Amino acid sequence: MKIGVIGPKDLVKKVVSVSKEFRNLEAVPLEYKIETEAPAIVEANQHLFDGILFTGPIPYYLCASEINQLVVWDYVPYRSTGLVMSLLDVLRVFPQYLEKEFSISVDTLAESEVVEIIDEAQIPVKAVYTREFSPNTNANQDFCDFHEAMFREKKVDVCITCLKSAYKVLKDKGIPVFTITPSVHTIRGTLQRMILEMKSNKMELLRTVVGVIVPNELSNNSAKKRKDLMKIYNVLLEYANRKNLLVFPRMESSFILIETYGQLMLDTDNFKHDPLRTQVLVSTGIDVCVGYGVGINASMAEEYAMNAVELTMKKGGKGCYIFDGTTVIGPLDENGIGSFELETQDNNLTVLSEKTGLTISNLSRTLKALEMLNEHFSATDLASILRISPKTARRILAKLIKADIVRVVGTRSNIGAGRPTKVYALVSGSIETERKRVDV
Repeated sequence: MKIGVIGPKDLVKKVVSVSKEFRNLEAVPLEYKIETEAPAIVEANQHLFDGILFTGPIPYYLCASEINQLVVWDYVPYRSTGLVMSLLDVLRVFPQYLEKEFSISVDTLAESEVVEIIDEAQIPVKAVYTREFSPNTNANQDFCDFHEAMFREKKVDVCITCLKSAYKVLKDKGIPVFTITPSVHTIRGTLQRMILEMKSNKMELLRTVVGVIVPNELSNNSAKKRKDLMKIYNVLLEYANRKNLLVFPRMESSFILIETYGQLMLDTDNFKHDPLRTQVLVSTGIDVCVGYGVGINASMAEEYAMNAVELTMKKGGKGCYIFDGTTVIGPLDENGIGSFELETQDNNLTVLSEKTGLTISNLSRTLKALEMLNEHFSATDLASILRISPKTARRILAKLIKADIVRVVGTRSNIGAGRPTKVYALVSGSIETERKRVDV
C-alpha cells in the first residue's frame, strides 16, 4: 500500500520514519510551507495513492471543505502526550517555572482538555487561554494574532501552538513559543488504523463494474447504422485504451466496458458526471444511454448494468445510473444527484434486513454470494467472494444465523496454532425464501 504524507517538513519526516516499521507500506512525503497549500497538493496527488495522511487535523479540515475525497484520508491527532511533552520543554527551557506559576496560551485544543491535562500532569500553570480552530478563518493568521495579543498584553508567559507555520512567525517576533508534536506512539496508532481502513476500502473499490452502452437512436439504414456503431466503438476503444479498461461489442447494437468500482469513482469524480457518455456525444454527435452495474463478478455486474440501462430508458434515455442490486446512484450529469433503493417485491427481504441489521444492498449481495459457495463453507470463503475481511464476514454470518439463513455444521482444524475454523451451511430452502427480486 502507498500513502502520501502531507504536512510541514519535520512532521512529514517523522511520520515517514515511523511508517518504516510497517511492511508493505510506502509513505511518500508531500511537504508544504503553510497549511493553505494542502488542498492544491492533495487534489493534484491523491489519485496516486491508496490513502492520504495529514500530520494534523487543520490541513485535513481545509481539504475536506474544498476538494472531493477519492481515497482514504486520515490525520494524526493531537493527544494529551503531545501537550505534556511541550510543557516539559517549557520547564526545560525556563527552569524557573518549576517553582513559579506561569500562564500559557494554546491553540487548536479545547480549553477543558488543556486544563484536564495540566491538572493530571500537576504542572504549575496559573492561567490558560485557548483558541480553537474555526473552519471560517485563516488558522495561521488567527492563531498568530491570538498568541501575540496574549503575550503583548502580558496575559501569558508562554505560547503553545499546533501549527508549525504559526510557530515560525511567532519565533521570528521574539515571542517564547513551543509546538505540540504528535508522539511516535500516536503516529503508529494512526498508521495502524489507516492500514485497516485502506484494506477495507480496497476490497470495496475492487468490486467489478460493467458498463453497458446503448445508442439512443440509430438510423434504419443498415449501412449508416453500421457506420455509426463503428464510430461509437472507436471512441470507446480510445477511451478504454487511455484508462487501461476492457471494452467490446455486447450484442448487435450495444457495447460493454469493464472496470473496477474505484476506477469508476475516479473517472466520474465521485459520481458527479459521466465523461464516457460526454466523449461519445462530442466525438460522434450520437447520444448514448449508459448504465453501470456493480457486482461481485462480471456476470452479476452486467445484469445490474442492464437494470440501470432500463431505468435510464424510463427516464427518457438521458443521464446515467449506477446500480449494485439495490441502491441506485444517479442520474449523473444532472443537478441534485442522489441515491435511492429500489423496492423489492418480496417483503420478507425488508423484514430480514431489519432483523439482521444489514442494509438491503449488503443483504442482497450476501445472499447472491452464498448461492455461489459450496455446500459447506467458512467465513474466509464468503469473505473472498464479497471481498471483505474475514472478521466482517464472521459478523455477517452471526447475523444470518440468528435469522435462520445459515447454521454452523462443524469445525475445521487448522495447521499449526489457532482455534478451529467454523464451518457453515445454508439452512435448507432459505435462499429461495429470502432471495430479493428487484422490480426496476
